[in-house]
Amino acid sequence: MNIFNTKRIKSEISILDVAKHLNLNKSGQHYYCINPNHKDSKPSLSINEKDNYFHCFGCGIGGDVIKMYQIYFDINFKHSCEKLIADFNL
Repeated sequence: MNIFNTKRIKSEISILDVAKHLNLNKSGQHYYCINPNHKDSKPSLSINEKDNYFHCFGCGIGGDVIKMYQIYFDINFKHSCEKLIADFNL
């Protein structure tokens, strides 16, 4: 995986497309939902569409589209990039 591919992934894939399976609610410039990766009683996962990143106020994890795929599919960085390229036809 070269640097061009990671930059392309981050610039061409919206984090909202990666998170479309989540029950997102918009509030201001951010989207919020319950984090499916840990027990959550209220929406603590914040998604910033403009800057294309996420952050969970419950567990502290955050990152870009590549990191979100890593967490969701429980795969490493390289496999996350390869899967994003394949899933989004880059």
